[in-house]
Amino acid sequence: MNAQSIKVKKGKLSALSKVTSYDVVFSYENMNVGKMTEEDYVAEKVKAYNKKEKGRGDEWKGKWIADRNERFEPKFITLFNKSSDGQVKIKEGDSNCPYEMHVRTTDTEPGFNVGVMRKNAYISMEISFIEKKTQKVLVLIELLDARGRSVQGYDFDTGTRLEEGYAKAGKGLGNFFRKKVM
Repeated sequence: MNAQSIKVKKGKLSALSKVTSYDVVFSYENMNVGKMTEEDYVAEKVKAYNKKEKGRGDEWKGKWIADRNERFEPKFITLFNKSSDGQVKIKEGDSNCPYEMHVRTTDTEPGFNVGVMRKNAYISMEISFIEKKTQKVLVLIELLDARGRSVQGYDFDTGTRLEEGYAKAGKGLGNFFRKKVM
């Protein structure tokens, strides 16, 4: 199944019905990658890549971190804003906005594509909607299994597959807001 699951874990969606914009913040704290902690996964990949070619693992690690800000987060924001049909907007660094959408990636499966075999990437997240002034969590949503796969099949790069997972998550959450919240 390719469908992601969105569940309200805490609070009532009606608390968000009048809010039209959020300052979005992304977090990757305590994220698991596959069946490992992110720290163990990165250490294993760096070691393996550096063993094959000196410096390759260190370069990979830099891309692993940079992809978040350069690819994943902008894709999530763009697709959320587009699919919510302008009824609600999210923007990073909006200090004037009284509400925050805190997006924490909890699980990442990078998948793989080796030509003759492939496994799609997926991500899962917890999304908290917070009133900044009081730091009160109004609603907590769990988004599971946002699958990322390039339509062309040229997703040999981990970042490309995961970027599509963030796109799917943003689009799915935007549609959810349009249909269930606004």
